[in-house]
Amino acid sequence: MRGNILVIDDERFVFEDLEYGIGQAHNIFYAETLPQATGLLKKNTMDLAMVDLNIKVKGKNRFSGLDHIKTLRDRFPTLTIVVLSGYSDEDKIVQATKNGADYYLIKGNFDVDSTEFRDQVGKWIKRKKKLDKNREMERVHSWGIGEFPTHITQECLEVLQSKKSFIFVAESGLGRDTFMHNNYIKSYAFKKETKPDNVDLELVGAHNLADYLSLKHGTTSENFLKKRTSKVTYIRNLPTVPLSIQTTFLQVILQQKFSGKADSLKQQFIFFLDEDVAELIESKEILPEFASALPIIRLAPLRERKAELEDFVDRWRKVHAYEQLDFDRQTITVLRRYGFPGNFTELFHLLKKTVSNHKSKYRQGWEQEFVHPESLPAIVHQAPSDLHEEMQLEVARIHLRYIEEALKKYAGERSQK
Repeated sequence: MRGNILVIDDERFVFEDLEYGIGQAHNIFYAETLPQATGLLKKNTMDLAMVDLNIKVKGKNRFSGLDHIKTLRDRFPTLTIVVLSGYSDEDKIVQATKNGADYYLIKGNFDVDSTEFRDQVGKWIKRKKKLDKNREMERVHSWGIGEFPTHITQECLEVLQSKKSFIFVAESGLGRDTFMHNNYIKSYAFKKETKPDNVDLELVGAHNLADYLSLKHGTTSENFLKKRTSKVTYIRNLPTVPLSIQTTFLQVILQQKFSGKADSLKQQFIFFLDEDVAELIESKEILPEFASALPIIRLAPLRERKAELEDFVDRWRKVHAYEQLDFDRQTITVLRRYGFPGNFTELFHLLKKTVSNHKSKYRQGWEQEFVHPESLPAIVHQAPSDLHEEMQLEVARIHLRYIEEALKKYAGERSQK
């Protein structure tokens, strides 16, 4: 599999050696500085970058390669980055890995003309191309396979097809927009050239919304209810609207016409809420009639779906081309105890950090080693877990029992302790 390789090194002979060894099998590009490298990366899709750590800046030695690695990783997340260095400094190796390097090679310790090295380069390139393919599939299908419960997906699609307005409850970090989009494109309203209208009521303002609902003279040109481009409208931040205006809005939705007007409004509204509807009603942020008049679909947060956590981890590994990297049972157990206030977004961030820590620990052989709990970020170990809460409850019960026994034994004798 032919690939594009970028060599960033201030010593050209390193590039020439690599070109001699693997240049017939791959396209090799050379850059002495990060700006040169960035220019090449913009013009060519690179599969592999080999970066020297100790690149001279203005004639002086400086480990600017570490900065190059971080910049490359931020700009090109799928690029395979291999560090080339004449140093075996452990701190530098760890830092390079933390900055985004995938592999580390010591100059002079490998033969660029050997079959073993050529095979290894081929594996690195193959991994990157596979990662690109997986990420493209993830971009197209996104969270639609596995992360969303089938029954919720089916329920959402049925309500969409019914053309009725409804409330969609999902915390941030659950891919709620993607979930809704995946269902929208299967619904009656989908057209390639149009997308659902997206309205933030906090930006619209309560006064303007009241005018729009009643088609007040002079507001038609800005009225999102009139200027719609789709049959479906996503509504955000309903709790920012006073209950009196919510009452009018609900009447408009149910009657399918503007307030006090004969003009019809055949539109399906989907209200996105971050919090539980009952709690919003109790705090008087949502009109109770909204919950009784409109269907409610709730996407459960990750902390309520701990049984599926291992499947989500496996999916993440596949998308990021880490199939050969296994998480041991104890690591999965520790992850299950974590509360995941940030849901899937936080899970994927933690997994990325875990793999980075794992690479730093094992260096070249990291793919063959199990991921252990110590590679998990500190926050996972520090956060209160279900197990900790159960233990705290049990300790409280024991304390209460001893207090009750002491009160019975020493009742009325205040001098006793």
